[in-house]
Amino acid sequence: MSIRARIGAVALAVTAALTVTLFTAGTASAATCDPRLQPAGDIGARWVQLGAGNGVLGCPTGAEKGLPDGATGSQQFFQNGHVVVSPNQGSHLVTVAYRQGNRAFFTWGYTNPFSYDLFQVRWATTTQPDVWYRPNRQIEFKDADGGHRQSGSWFLDRTSATPTMFSFQVQGCDRSWGNTTCRQGWTYPVHVRV
Repeated sequence: MSIRARIGAVALAVTAALTVTLFTAGTASAATCDPRLQPAGDIGARWVQLGAGNGVLGCPTGAEKGLPDGATGSQQFFQNGHVVVSPNQGSHLVTVAYRQGNRAFFTWGYTNPFSYDLFQVRWATTTQPDVWYRPNRQIEFKDADGGHRQSGSWFLDRTSATPTMFSFQVQGCDRSWGNTTCRQGWTYPVHVRV
């Protein structure tokens, strides 16, 4: 066998091995999650952006369902977090709470057709098992240049050795002449135990 033939055979074998590896890796996350709970719509799109079953949220633990108490939107729980769609604050606004290590992350976006001068984030924590509180502490995020925003993120660290439930919600606001107006109101809270 000539050198050219040997190189061609080796290249073919390496290509075949890579193809099998990539195909297997590409289907691994779908195989680990229950296909009956596959996220769809805005929740599914955000789940995929965050890495799907191998990402920060992990696999879904239940099906997508409507929000309680007559609230508009839907929610789905995952191994490492909670996702809520809040269409009153943006036609495709998705809020996400997830855990990584001893940290609780909260992300939101996008608020189209609305854009804001600032966001107000409320949060609450409790170490009581299986309990969450309506967020009651608040922080404000604004652009230094006064630009309009449609998304954001924030995180908190667990400060207790005891697992802690974190709850978050956000509202977009505009500021003019020292007055703050938040027309669309607060999103439905998202929760995660860290």
